[in-house]
Amino acid sequence: MRKLYYLTISIMFNALGTALMVKTDLGLTAWGSSAYSVANYFDLKIGTAFIILSVVFYIVACMIMKEFQGVNAILSFAFAFSFGLFVNIFVDIFSGLNISSFPLRIIINLLGLYILLFGVAIHLKIKIALHPMDVYLYALQKKLKNITLGTYIAYFTAFIIVVLFGALKGEIVGVGIGTLCTLLLSGIILNLNDMIVSKLTI
Repeated sequence: MRKLYYLTISIMFNALGTALMVKTDLGLTAWGSSAYSVANYFDLKIGTAFIILSVVFYIVACMIMKEFQGVNAILSFAFAFSFGLFVNIFVDIFSGLNISSFPLRIIINLLGLYILLFGVAIHLKIKIALHPMDVYLYALQKKLKNITLGTYIAYFTAFIIVVLFGALKGEIVGVGIGTLCTLLLSGIILNLNDMIVSKLTI
């Protein structure tokens, strides 16, 4: 029960952080940008696009690994659906906020990134219900027998989706200074959050 409690917190923090980054319109994480691009093209809510991409890439991961684990799939999909649902809820809640100041938008974007990565740190600690995108990442790493190459290909896939749907729509969305901050600061922030989370009784 304790792990389910922390899993819920992880999902909420992931969703809240993502919604804050969406609100600033300064860019998202790699997969956040891809989901935003898909949502923009098909006129969907971003959380719904996250769910669709999660299902697609979990299937791709299973094809790469040539195996399907029913229990793990159910847990991963439960995480993805819950995350997508709460992203939509938080985005709707923040829709009425007017944030015109560019410096304030940067601060909120970074706050969103920090909150999101705090949720990630908790999720990594409890080690249950892997995010489908992480399953895809691990599948590539295992298949290629190279963690670095697998990681690069996974994130390259996300940005390919951004470019593809951006080209189809005629505009690139979801990529900006926030995306750059994600690439540059995620490791540092995640390490800091890991030290904080390690002190929790999970």
